[in-house]
Amino acid sequence: DPTGDAKLGGNWNLEYATGPIEAQVAVSQSAQDAWSHLLDNVVVSYQPSFANLANNAYGTSGGNPLGQSFSYNSGAGTYTVDKLSLVMYRDASTSGPAIHVDLGTSFGGGTIASASIARSSLGTTEAWVTLTLSSTATLTDNTTYYIYIKGTGSGNVYLGVDDAGTYAGGDFIDSSGAAVAGKDMAFQAIKSSTNAAPVLAAANNLGAINEDP
Repeated sequence: DPTGDAKLGGNWNLEYATGPIEAQVAVSQSAQDAWSHLLDNVVVSYQPSFANLANNAYGTSGGNPLGQSFSYNSGAGTYTVDKLSLVMYRDASTSGPAIHVDLGTSFGGGTIASASIARSSLGTTEAWVTLTLSSTATLTDNTTYYIYIKGTGSGNVYLGVDDAGTYAGGDFIDSSGAAVAGKDMAFQAIKSSTNAAPVLAAANNLGAINEDP
């Protein structure tokens, strides 16, 4: 019954109930049965709403590289990433070679691992695009690293950049290599989850077992 003023049909007796929670699982049983992996772990990221990203304002093509710096403290001294995810999209008329993405110790230098993506595989509206790095990168806590994106050929590929960014661990880097305070590129640094083989702990030492004739 309503809670509140008696003149309005309410009272101040707060009702409660106990029993099982019957919320449905988000993923169907058949999908669970078919999935034999673990979800990736996003280690460090800046994930603003698409509504906050400037439209068609930050394009990379030819000699116009762009990027983002970041740092992270895992508490373990080092951490690893093997994928990067960026908000990327293209002009409808874009053609030419792939877009190259480096993870390094400076903007355009000290490359630790890299990836590339064909322009033709990108859509024409904002979307997260995940790139698998050429090797797993082991990074040091509290050290600044750089995501460096460079395209060649004609036609722009656009990156999602927040002109009022709030990421505290780094900055958007413009084509001159300068950090731009108050702006941040949307990014995710990801570590793939792996399925370890099951281990039988404290197993007894079994002798040979012979089958009866």
